[in-house]
Amino acid sequence: MSKPGGVVAALAFAVCLGVLFIVTPAAAQTATTRIESPTPTSAAAATQPTTQAAPALPAPAEFKVIDRPNDAGDALMITWRKMSYDAVPDVWYEVRVATQPDGPFRRLSRVAATGCPKMSDFPGRFGRKAGNADFHALEVTKCFMPDAKAPGGFAPAVLKYNTTYYVKLAVTREGKTLAETAGVGAIPRSNWIAWQKMNIFIAMILVSAAILYFVNLARRNPSSIYIRRIAGLEAVEESLGRATEMGKPVFFCHGLGGVGDVVTISALNMLGKLSERVAEYGADMKVTCNDYLVMQVSQEMVREACVRVGRPDAYREDNISYVADTQFAYATAVEGMLLREKPATCFFFGQFMAEALLLSETGAVTKAIQIAGTDVWSQIPFFITTCDYTLIGEEMYAASAYLSREPR
Repeated sequence: MSKPGGVVAALAFAVCLGVLFIVTPAAAQTATTRIESPTPTSAAAATQPTTQAAPALPAPAEFKVIDRPNDAGDALMITWRKMSYDAVPDVWYEVRVATQPDGPFRRLSRVAATGCPKMSDFPGRFGRKAGNADFHALEVTKCFMPDAKAPGGFAPAVLKYNTTYYVKLAVTREGKTLAETAGVGAIPRSNWIAWQKMNIFIAMILVSAAILYFVNLARRNPSSIYIRRIAGLEAVEESLGRATEMGKPVFFCHGLGGVGDVVTISALNMLGKLSERVAEYGADMKVTCNDYLVMQVSQEMVREACVRVGRPDAYREDNISYVADTQFAYATAVEGMLLREKPATCFFFGQFMAEALLLSETGAVTKAIQIAGTDVWSQIPFFITTCDYTLIGEEMYAASAYLSREPR
């Protein structure tokens, strides 16, 4: 009797245990579903604005819109005090601009609050005051104007002088506006003086005063001014005298520069001084030009030089020729003239490129004394190699004054 009773008890225990295992997961699942399912109250809260997920922040304090200092009247600047949430990641300052006080305001730009520029980053606009580090600053250079062809009906445009614009500054995070200032209007205006460039103006005054002082000193007592000897210019008299004794011409080559190039202007001044010496010695000088305007100026320079020394009959217009306006056509033509004429002296003054080596090598073949000068640094090594004397850089600019010895 004990065994059947034990079996029945075991079966009853197994049945109860099985029922327990079957019912417990269902009850657990029901409990979990209740926790995840929103109640009507929680569902209504989920549809509310994101005030709980992204709480509102205080609007930027001491917000100002001002005309950008020290400019031409084509921009505004906005400033505001540093805020407590500047160090919060994913917080952005958004600049919104409109042409009317009631809008519509459209986003012009945005910058991360963690890296927003400060007034101290614009010393040319706000100076170097210690308090500038406590304020942010941004430039506003554009606005939005109606444009039927642009997306949304508005297109960006530059700010106009003496026109009122309105600016708002918003604080956003994940595309949601957390705070916004009221729209503030300002007018871009030009300034008479760019104070951030005052140091350049003062330096210009000091340098000009020094130049005028030494020019006046040189006029009163020329021997008191030391002038460094330039070997290439000292050799000019010797080279012209050699050409006169040999009865051979002097060649003057301008290179490829136009009348707007500083080195070409220096070369024209050199041509005038050399023409005086050539006319005094009774020699013959040929000038080759790559630009027709340079040719016309050269003709006037040589004519005036001959008149100054009392030798107007020494001027020959045919000796100043326009050769070609392309680089290697010009170089080839001048090379042919050098080989045919076999000059005693060659001057290469002006702007030269790849043709520099071609011309100076050809002149070296004719056994001519060659003096070159240019400010094109890449061609100076070739002139040094093939010419007897070379004027380097600034020596070219001072050449005419060096030869004339007349302070002006």
